[in-house]
Amino acid sequence: MRLGIKLLLINQNSQNKINNKKNVLIYGAGDAGRQLVIALENSPEFYVVGFLDDNKQLYRQFLIGKTVYPAEKLKEIALKKM
Repeated sequence: MRLGIKLLLINQNSQNKINNKKNVLIYGAGDAGRQLVIALENSPEFYVVGFLDDNKQLYRQFLIGKTVYPAEKLKEIALKKM
């Protein structure tokens, strides 16, 4: 019973931390963009929503658990995800 309550509280606390973070999109799904996602994973301030990229072959793929979106749809994606 204690373990269940502890897991519930940890999960709720983790969700609250995510909700207080600023959502960001990273432009570029190459090496530098992926390194930035890894660096921001532990950030108390930012939550990476996904990548923007010009490479059509990458659209709708997942890199490091984040979706790659077309750069020309920035406004639409920002309205949905931010």
